[in-house]
Order: sequence, then C-alpha cells, then structure tokens
Amino acid sequence: MEDRYKHHKIVASTWQLSDSGHWEPRILVTWNEGQQKKTKPLVFTRAFSTERGAELEGLKLARQWIDDGKPELAVGPT
Repeated sequence: MEDRYKHHKIVASTWQLSDSGHWEPRILVTWNEGQQKKTKPLVFTRAFSTERGAELEGLKLARQWIDDGKPELAVGPT
C-alpha cells in the first residue's frame, strides 16, 4: 500500500508473525531535503489480527511521525 502525505511517499507493507499469525506494519518513508533524497524505515512492534489493519495503522503512525517533525526513533534497550 502506498500513500503520499506532505511531500512524503509512504510505502506500507506487513510482516506476519510466525508464532501468533498476527501482522506487524513495516513502513518506508521517502522525501527530499534540498537536493538530497532521504529514506527512513519505520518498524512498529505492535501486532494486528489482519494484514489490512497493520497496513492502515502503519500509514497512520507514519503520518504522525511526519507531523511530529520526524524524530529519531528508539531502536531498543541499550
């Protein structure tokens, strides 16, 4: 699934969890800063019962990330 939001291209795909059969969104956001193309993968560890639900929530979370100014995302415990 693909979306355009505030001059950003958002591509949503999903990953099915083998243990539960639930789905996690996988998001790739692309945009231009000046002459430079930027790409950021966004991984959300929230699982959904349907693939469509995971895609839609991933798009929603990507839009929120853009609206929040594209902050650095935590990658896990250090």
